[in-house]
Amino acid sequence: MEQTVSKKEFKGFSGNELKVFAIIAMLMDHLASTIWPGYHKDWWLLAIHLFGRLAAPTMWFMIAEGYQYTRNFKKYLARLSVPGLGAEPDQCNLAAFPGSSRTLYF
Repeated sequence: MEQTVSKKEFKGFSGNELKVFAIIAMLMDHLASTIWPGYHKDWWLLAIHLFGRLAAPTMWFMIAEGYQYTRNFKKYLARLSVPGLGAEPDQCNLAAFPGSSRTLYF
């Protein structure tokens, strides 16, 4: 009896894999900004920031995918808005620190 080994074709990343990628990218960008504030001209630091900048478009893509497959837009919007509104007081507190670059839009 012959056994054949079938190779799986790569069909893209799953949603969870994309989220993990975006979280790691954002964490690297925030750590680089915290440890080395300002933009230096070191190539490796710019590479970390460039990698970190991929987090936002990845999350935007996930939001668009969620919108495409949702059944109830109002519930989907609430699931996105509630954590954002919950984080707003923290953003206000961060903006109160002198020298903070946070800008609030109401």
